Amino acid sequence: GALRNCCMSAEEDGTLEAVVSDPAVLTALMGPISGEEPRESDAGVREACADAVMVLASTKPGRKVLWGVKAPEIIQKGYEKEEAPAVCQALEHAAEFFLSNQNEGEEEEKDGNKEEAEAAAETEGAAAAGSS
Repeated sequence: GALRNCCMSAEEDGTLEAVVSDPAVLTALMGPISGEEPRESDAGVREACADAVMVLASTKPGRKVLWGVKAPEIIQKGYEKEEAPAVCQALEHAAEFFLSNQNEGEEEEKDGNKEEAEAAAETEGAAAAGSS
């Protein structure tokens, strides 16, 4: 619940960038709703995490980071295994932000592929320079 409350106030108090840039926060939020073992046994915790992801996904910076950690796929997998109606509803609400902003996800994927290609080119260039 504390993480959910933190995410809900982050945009208002100017800490949104700090929240979305902290991998520990994203891991703490995504783990319980991923559907992976060991499964979080408390449906209230899973619902609070889904609510927090929904709040972050309602902001452009939050969506950008969540796209980068493949949150839509994690939400889908978690939803497939979820049995609690309230958690399913929270996951659906979170997913709606990604569905209504799919073009951002496509741009994020293109940017990620571009960065990987540039890094590979730099590595190849450094290797070529080192072998001459």
